[in-house]
Amino acid sequence: MKITCLGSGGAFTLNNYHSNFLLEANSGKKMLIDCGSDVRHALFELGYTYKDIDAVYISHLHGDHCGGLEWLGFSKFFDKTQSKPKLFASNNLDVWKTLEESMDTINDLEYKELHDYFDRNVYYEQPGEKFQWEQISFEIIPRFHIKKRDIVKKSYGLNIDDKVYFSSDAIFNNYMELFLNTNTELILHECETYYIDGSPFKSNVHSHYEDLKQLPLTIKEKMWLYHYSDNAPTILDPVKDGFKGFINKGQIFEI
Repeated sequence: MKITCLGSGGAFTLNNYHSNFLLEANSGKKMLIDCGSDVRHALFELGYTYKDIDAVYISHLHGDHCGGLEWLGFSKFFDKTQSKPKLFASNNLDVWKTLEESMDTINDLEYKELHDYFDRNVYYEQPGEKFQWEQISFEIIPRFHIKKRDIVKKSYGLNIDDKVYFSSDAIFNNYMELFLNTNTELILHECETYYIDGSPFKSNVHSHYEDLKQLPLTIKEKMWLYHYSDNAPTILDPVKDGFKGFINKGQIFEI
């Protein structure tokens, strides 16, 4: 299994593209882990196109994580040599509501639904429940991301083959020991890096660097950070603080 970082920046980044990853199974098939608005450019830079994508996992419905689904769906649909990519997501994410306005009509006689573009696979967030793709096991990890009045909007991380933990975007809490085990080799964790006059500014919808610094060294020494601001590498030293470092665009992890 190989994981390539297509982009490592936050939603407003200009340098590193949105934080999306490409997982390649031993079979050679490829899954996007999130599909943000920048994804077609990120793939192109690494020599890939929509034709290389067999599946996509969506953690939540912000544009930097799902804004490229229209491009992927239409590209596959209008290329008759291509089959529909598999789409994996929690049952709580209404992906079609996000896409319907732009994708429900091809012309006056053709009305479409999500299944016309994607082979939709719904997975529930029951603790310990897993789904399989290309002999790889995935466990969906629900995380709190945004609270709107009394409604909590979740983002869904992944425990991949009990070896890789992908956090997705979420509010910080010292939860990680619950989902990690001795086989965990790699932690890909989102990281907010806003500072104002040298003091941390916390949006309370992401895990801030200053909070992640408080995690035990046994966790940090497996952790690569993504979703950071463009200036983060010039003001922070994650290796000095016990992390593996900031993930670079195009960086590859062999598992």
